[in-house]
Amino acid sequence: MDERSNAASEDLTVRFPDLPVTSYLRLIAWSDRAAEVIVADPTLESVARANGVRVLDRKIAQLANRCRAVFCDEAAKALRAGRTTMAPVVVAPLPLWRESLTNLDRATEWLGHMKTSPIPEPTREIETTHRRVADALRAAFS
Repeated sequence: MDERSNAASEDLTVRFPDLPVTSYLRLIAWSDRAAEVIVADPTLESVARANGVRVLDRKIAQLANRCRAVFCDEAAKALRAGRTTMAPVVVAPLPLWRESLTNLDRATEWLGHMKTSPIPEPTREIETTHRRVADALRAAFS
């Protein structure tokens, strides 16, 4: 296997910040609802795609599902142990993380420029959690 092929198959471990379990669960719920709204409206989905936001991309969805599963498992473990916070760790292929970060940045920018939107407005807690999760992902690349 050549160096390029080997580099493409490397995994990246992302250590997300220690935050309240409820913050992660609210972020998941809001993200799921936002994706549902976009997918349910073909025009909105088309505009998202035109802005580089890949809501229906299988690879992006695969990583989102992996993160959701880890976040939910960690939440259950934390609550069973009587903890109110958690710091999930997710491992995935580096190229997939890179694509997902690009998509996350585009989606954040696109949503920020919309004057009106059928997507529910995130609470301050969700915005803060979203920012800290994105920052952890960016930090994993350094």
